[in-house]
Amino acid sequence: YALGPARRELETGTAERRYMLTMTLVPLAIFALFGALTPTKFHWIVPVWLGMLPMLAGTVWMPGTPAGNGLKWIRTAWKPLLPASLAAAGLALHYAALGLPGLPWQPHRLGYMGWPEIAERVHEIEQRVERDSGRRPIVAGLAKWGIPAALTFHDVDGRVDNITARNIVGMSGSQWERWFDPDTDPARPVILVSHESKRIDDEWLSGALIGLGPLNRETVYRDGRPVQFLYWRVADGFRPEQLRYPGHIPE
Repeated sequence: YALGPARRELETGTAERRYMLTMTLVPLAIFALFGALTPTKFHWIVPVWLGMLPMLAGTVWMPGTPAGNGLKWIRTAWKPLLPASLAAAGLALHYAALGLPGLPWQPHRLGYMGWPEIAERVHEIEQRVERDSGRRPIVAGLAKWGIPAALTFHDVDGRVDNITARNIVGMSGSQWERWFDPDTDPARPVILVSHESKRIDDEWLSGALIGLGPLNRETVYRDGRPVQFLYWRVADGFRPEQLRYPGHIPE
C-alpha cells in the first residue's frame, strides 16, 4: 500500500472500531436479554446481523490495522469459511425445496411452504360455500398476519377484500382489524383457515361465531409430496359484538 496520506485513508481508527462494536454489541445484548425473558422467533435478530456486517467485514480484511494472533487466525479461517457457507446455504435451500439424495425430506416442517396450493384449495372452498349459501364468504386466517397475508398474496381470483384475520373472533389481528369494515353483514358465512390445529379447534370459537361447523383437515401436496396441512371450518356468520377493531376491545 502507498505511504503517507493514502495510507492513512485506509486505516480504521479507534473511533470507527468503537462505533462498529457499539452497533453490534448493544443490539445483540438487548436481543439476548429479551430472548432470555420471553419467547422469541429466530428471525427477530436479523437487524443485529445487519449491524454486524461492518465488523465482520473488518475481520476479513482491514488494511492498515494491526492484527493480533486471534485476528490473524480469524482472517485465515475466512478463506475456507466463505465458500463453505455459500455451499451450505445452497444445499439448505435445495433440501427445503426438493430434498437431497439419501436424506429424507421432512414434510410439514416448513411453515412458509405450500401457500399457493393452500390458496387454490381455499378458493375452491369459497366457491362451494358461496354456491350453497348464496353469499360471498369471509375468509379469516387464525393468525395475526401470516395466514391472511399469504392467502392475500396467493389469491386466485384477485378478490381479496373478503380476507381478514382473527380479529373477527375478537383477537388481535395486527393491522387487519383496521381494514375490516365493522358494518359488514354478519350473516355472511365465515371460513376459518389455519395451517395447524392450534386455536382453530378451541371450544370458545363456537360462541364467537354463529353456527360453527366441524373441523376439516387436509394434506396439501406439491409435486406429489406433502408440504403443508390445511385446517378449516365454516360458520354461518359472525357476531358483530365480537369484532375487534381500533379503539374497541370486545368484552
